[in-house]
Amino acid sequence: MSSDQTNAKHHFIQRWFLEYFAEHGKVAVWKRDDGSIRESLPINIASVKGLYTLIHDGKKDDSIEKDVTKVENSAEQIIRNINSRLPYSPTGNDKFLLARYIALQYLRTPESIRRSELHFDWAVRMQTLADINNDESMTEQEKATQRDHMLNLSWGEYTQGQGSGLARNLLAWKTLTECLEARSWHIEAFSKPSLIISDSPLGFCASFGKLPVGNTGFKDAYGIWFPLSSTRLLIMENIPVVKFFDSLGVRWNFPNLDKVWNEIQIRKTYIEAYGPISIMEQFRGKKLKEKPLSNIQGGGKVLDSFSGYYNEPPKKKYPFRQKNLEPIIEEGGS
Repeated sequence: MSSDQTNAKHHFIQRWFLEYFAEHGKVAVWKRDDGSIRESLPINIASVKGLYTLIHDGKKDDSIEKDVTKVENSAEQIIRNINSRLPYSPTGNDKFLLARYIALQYLRTPESIRRSELHFDWAVRMQTLADINNDESMTEQEKATQRDHMLNLSWGEYTQGQGSGLARNLLAWKTLTECLEARSWHIEAFSKPSLIISDSPLGFCASFGKLPVGNTGFKDAYGIWFPLSSTRLLIMENIPVVKFFDSLGVRWNFPNLDKVWNEIQIRKTYIEAYGPISIMEQFRGKKLKEKPLSNIQGGGKVLDSFSGYYNEPPKKKYPFRQKNLEPIIEEGGS
């Protein structure tokens, strides 16, 4: 393998991890937009060329990809241990290393990176509009011209180059790792194989006894779910709430956990889902409509004129977004 990884295909789900969702050596890939299913070797899926490459002053930088690889390697044996025996729950440094890996998996996906780019682009454009509107040196006609020019710029003009979304996401990496590490962990076993998705692989439960649906995030979630394989689910719970319900003799239990998880994940994904063909076959031909990556609001009447740029699904009203924002998840590994 070349030491220069800037043009390589970067996996946002590792080959060794995808092997836990394989059947007879292959993973079934379901696509949201058309409901199609194909089977492929783990090395050939869940990758995007140069996904973690940064560009500084026209020069490509693969430092993030190399750092990501170190984090993956440190978590691999821990996950293998969990999948090889039960009961087992990591503690001490193993718990920290796995928490760091899970936080990275949340931040590194194409969906998460695109959302960060959208939010940053919106924030900068909103500030630019405010600066134009408050500039007393310009006439109203000049302000209108400047606003039109800014609003008509293609995506990318304000996101400071390739890789900026990931770089901003990683600013939260340490905080999310600490949040996960501080929780109470236990492992649940699926009675039937489960799947994993290309976007955020985590599920967030708003309160005790609730399923991982909705918009609850790291800070407020009672439970955070992460699949460690097609047969193991890591559940990370809020410790004070756990102690309270333990004192009442109440335990959290979901019948048909595997079915619940699979259906929630399929509805949540923006792009693809991966799993054993025996499980994925039930979703063949069941395409789902596109959904927006964000729900940005605010900014007054001027910003309302292009709010759909951020909140409409790609390919709808803004065709140039298809080129710039739609993921290119490619065949072939690095």
